[in-house]
Amino acid sequence: NCYLYLIMLSMYLWLVFITLGWLFTFHSLQSYLSAEGATRGVSFIHSVLSTLLSGYLYMTHGFSGFGRRTSDKQCFVALLSIGYFLYDSIIGAKLGILESHFFLHHIVAISSLAYTLIYRVSGSEIVSCLFFTEASNPFYHAHWFLRNHHPDCENLLSINIMAFLTAFVVFRFFLTSVLIFSAMHSRSVPHYVKITGVSLLIMNMAFSIVLGQQFLCYLGGRPFAVD
Repeated sequence: NCYLYLIMLSMYLWLVFITLGWLFTFHSLQSYLSAEGATRGVSFIHSVLSTLLSGYLYMTHGFSGFGRRTSDKQCFVALLSIGYFLYDSIIGAKLGILESHFFLHHIVAISSLAYTLIYRVSGSEIVSCLFFTEASNPFYHAHWFLRNHHPDCENLLSINIMAFLTAFVVFRFFLTSVLIFSAMHSRSVPHYVKITGVSLLIMNMAFSIVLGQQFLCYLGGRPFAVD
């Protein structure tokens, strides 16, 4: 019990440290950008880091199977993203820019990542899912900066839109769906992980519909304005 207590205390301290790190990054960027621009900058940094780290674990260690023990490296990646989602919820609520669907997404993300940390199970599928869902986000956040700070770079903006949509369809829609449906049929995956997976799947479907509508508007000559 004492050993378990020390592990939980260590994870809690790491989480506080990481969350404060994201808050420090936000305030540093706010010296050069608006409040919304600073939040976008932090989100862009997180999306790149989480994609690279979770992608590295996925590519080098492979998929170890459903319901397996969470490794220390997987725990660190989970802590990094939990800290980000906590920071984003705090700043979003403070600035009044945290919309309800993003708040719901953060709750689902934090709960699933926290589960794999506390119970040390399902690390492989959780980190793989993090990789698939974050892979398109660097392009998503880059779109905001291009549209608001470099609207004259139309060709670059168009390339980024197509890169975002391609990454979204391949990673966030297709591969994430395959992973979640596979987890649903596995007896080794805890029920709580399955519930959060289904919740994420529903949100992905809703986001896909919005993206489809915006893409049709974009083809019709109107701006691609998904934020």
